[in-house]
Amino acid sequence: MKKLLILLVCYCLVGCASTHEIITSSMQKTVAAPINDVHYVDKLVKLPKNATAYLAYPNNGYDDLHSYPQSGKKAINVINQSFKSYFRELHCAKDFRSAQFEYLAAREKNYDYFILPRITKWTDSYTLFTGIADEVVMNLKIYDLKTNTLINEIRINSQSSKVPGFEKSPSELLQEPLSAIASHLFIDEM
Repeated sequence: MKKLLILLVCYCLVGCASTHEIITSSMQKTVAAPINDVHYVDKLVKLPKNATAYLAYPNNGYDDLHSYPQSGKKAINVINQSFKSYFRELHCAKDFRSAQFEYLAAREKNYDYFILPRITKWTDSYTLFTGIADEVVMNLKIYDLKTNTLINEIRINSQSSKVPGFEKSPSELLQEPLSAIASHLFIDEM
């Protein structure tokens, strides 16, 4: 089943923040898992390459039945891998703190941007036995610390295939959407 990109509501904080939703199924392009497209209805706010950023530690994910204690660590590793080559410095928080605490820490250390990932759903299931697909829903908010504004909010909603052998873990489901976001998010240098 092919899912489409849905534009969410724009938030106004001094200026408007772009909001995006990237919805995917399993990222393997096979008959067992449909082809997925990443669409951008409006343009992402472009960030300059070689800026500095502070990446907050994501909360641990959960679903209706379980909490997943290592999911925050897995998510920050995937985000770091996707974004680190675009920043001159990408500082990753070492553990989970409140958004306000981390925002203030980033401002105090004079980073250019603050990236706040929050997991709203994380399902890591034994799909073969349960028939339940792995799933991850994550919001990424990007703040410009020089102007104190939210400049971008991106929602990733990704679900794995239910076909045995084609399923992906939640952290694997984040890899392709985050790489696509990173490739569209930054200004190319000439």
